[in-house]
Amino acid sequence: MSRLRISAGFTAAFVALAVLVHAGVFHGLDQYAVAHWMPWLRPSHEPFVSFWRLLVPRVQHPWEKTVLNVWVWPASVAVSGLVVLAAARRLGLRIVALWVVVNAVEVAGKLVVSRPALFTRGGVHVTGFDHSLPSGHTLRSLVVALALASISRRGRLAFVWAVTVPVSLVVTGDHVPTDVVAAALLFVAAAAALRPWAGSAAEAAASAPAAASAARAPRARGRGVRRGGP
Repeated sequence: MSRLRISAGFTAAFVALAVLVHAGVFHGLDQYAVAHWMPWLRPSHEPFVSFWRLLVPRVQHPWEKTVLNVWVWPASVAVSGLVVLAAARRLGLRIVALWVVVNAVEVAGKLVVSRPALFTRGGVHVTGFDHSLPSGHTLRSLVVALALASISRRGRLAFVWAVTVPVSLVVTGDHVPTDVVAAALLFVAAAAALRPWAGSAAEAAASAPAAASAARAPRARGRGVRRGGP
């Protein structure tokens, strides 16, 4: 399957999920998560674009929530942007383009997509979830992990961290499950289309043996023909 077909398929899945969320199809799942999976939920969220949150992780009570805020902080706009800019020296501008695209779609999604109201167990409307799809931190964590993995083999361990970010965001009450699933679909769609790992040092090193073998093959065939002659 070509990368463009993969991108188109995941884009369609992202759009379909956004439409279904808007229609309330997954309201039961998200409502269950709000009631049972978010011990530190605050019904009144900060605005989804906060200059202060771009710079430093939030310090909140209890301390466990602050720890999780620090854990996901590398996926903030500022830190992830610095990582991507550093990686661009090895990977080129495609990784920057990926970062820009996912952030742009995040903002557009949160402006356009709304969902039916979600409530705490006490019946308080959680206004922050009205426009929270897709999760920007989930998107940027995956971009950071891809950038690091494309630079070195050890960088692939960043995907272990990236997988924990969506879980942390749900536990801290920053996102519901459909937000992070939508972000994952969007990331795959954008990454498949842009292929920021193409041309990286790791890919070049991996393809070098195959290229060398292909270059030796014609010479070997030529020697065989000469030996077989009169």
